[in-house]
Amino acid sequence: MRRKDPKKAREYDRKYCAANPEKVRTSSRKYRAANPEKARARQRKYQAAHPEKIRENARANNLRRNHGITSEEYDALLVTQDGRCAICERGDECLCVDHNHVTGVIRGLLCQGCNKALGFMQDNPGLLGQAANYLRRNP
Repeated sequence: MRRKDPKKAREYDRKYCAANPEKVRTSSRKYRAANPEKARARQRKYQAAHPEKIRENARANNLRRNHGITSEEYDALLVTQDGRCAICERGDECLCVDHNHVTGVIRGLLCQGCNKALGFMQDNPGLLGQAANYLRRNP
């Protein structure tokens, strides 16, 4: 049933979706399965119109899925480190979340170079010390 007032229709839709999330989810899945081309075209149109929102959602999902933190928690950590790598202290546009692979505890934010260096050294302080000694002996 179409309503003449689009504002009232949107308000009704919002209330219905909030009250019946499972019905809406099931209905949406059925529609997408029956009309994959239309659904994909609608998705592309939305993504083209909202690239910043898509980027923000992808970042938030990545942080939550891979590290169990929110974008706000990442941003707070970035502020405590003054936007710099926790090791080399260079200001880098994109800092990686460094975490203990055994416990999952987040240690800080690192630039890609420092993050890779720790990974290559298997997060082993002894191995890192040996590498530092090697560099001191062979400048």
